[in-house]
Amino acid sequence: MVESSPLLPRPVAIPFYKGEINHLFQVPETKHIGLIYDSDNLAIAGIHRGELDLDVFPNNDTFSGYYVKPLPLPNNDTLYVNGLKFLYLLDWKNKKVISFFEEMSRAIEGYFDIAKVVDDRNILSLWYYFPEKGDDRSEKYFFVIDDVLNRKRIKEVPLPKFQSPLPVFFTPSFVFYQYTSMDNSFESPWYVIDNNLNQTSHPLASLLNENSKDTVYYVGSGKMKISENLKHALIIAYNLVKKKDMLYLATWYGDPGIYPVPIDSSLTGNRRLIKNIDNNTMSPSGHWVYFCARAERFEPDRHFLIYLDPKLPDGYLPPMRLGVEGTIGCAGWVTEPEGLMLYMNNQLLYWDLSRFSAEDR
Repeated sequence: MVESSPLLPRPVAIPFYKGEINHLFQVPETKHIGLIYDSDNLAIAGIHRGELDLDVFPNNDTFSGYYVKPLPLPNNDTLYVNGLKFLYLLDWKNKKVISFFEEMSRAIEGYFDIAKVVDDRNILSLWYYFPEKGDDRSEKYFFVIDDVLNRKRIKEVPLPKFQSPLPVFFTPSFVFYQYTSMDNSFESPWYVIDNNLNQTSHPLASLLNENSKDTVYYVGSGKMKISENLKHALIIAYNLVKKKDMLYLATWYGDPGIYPVPIDSSLTGNRRLIKNIDNNTMSPSGHWVYFCARAERFEPDRHFLIYLDPKLPDGYLPPMRLGVEGTIGCAGWVTEPEGLMLYMNNQLLYWDLSRFSAEDR
């Protein structure tokens, strides 16, 4: 442990020796968190007096947790997970696979790496395919809605060819994306589609488009965390003029705009503010964003929380340093009471943030 912000509580350390934790995910149950450990074990864990009570989903020929990523739970009894090629619907209460979906009609291979639950039976995903025949064997990308329970495709919208990676951000009601043409001659504006795959408008896309000509940074894949309810987004991006990573807060409440968020350089040192974009994460409430400052050379990683609130004069409190250093395996959130979980050194570190008050700053 090292010195942390006096505004943050001390973490509770929970030992875990059942294998390496590969992924953490939030669940609706009070004092619970989901986890994938030892490569292919999927479990929901209750937190009791500094220990974990594991409720494990059977690992058998029907289903394996390997390479899967659970989606936010629609309820306490079922869980959707996506793998490299499949969508699964699990009956957690009775420990069985209800349904799985794989769409392979037009290609020898099909994959997706991002998805969300639209309702109790439909999933919205970004799929990409490798065509089986023809002269053009490059990937084909589609936004799709799949009925996983009945294993059928509901709707799909193709995307033009673009340079990878695609900056795309899923929120509960919208998908935001932008692309650059393969020959680098065209950079699209930010587009927004709703949960029916219909193009629509949104204040955040308008802000990003209005600032696109004057900005000195690029909103790349995974580098923006969006809260629909609080009407703000935190952007972590490399500033081409200052030649360092910086934080920006986009707000579409009050006086809408995209504003730089200062961070004390003595806290970060000579560190990038992104190490693994999959670990940078926003809390369920939208008030907190966790990010890791990646060390240069032999210095350890440092870890930070920033508190965001439309009620504050600037919309945020300055980033606060967590009292740990070094490499983490993964990060996640306990929904109720809201708290951050970090996995490092064979233990989970849990910060209960539910009693945090911005008035105490």
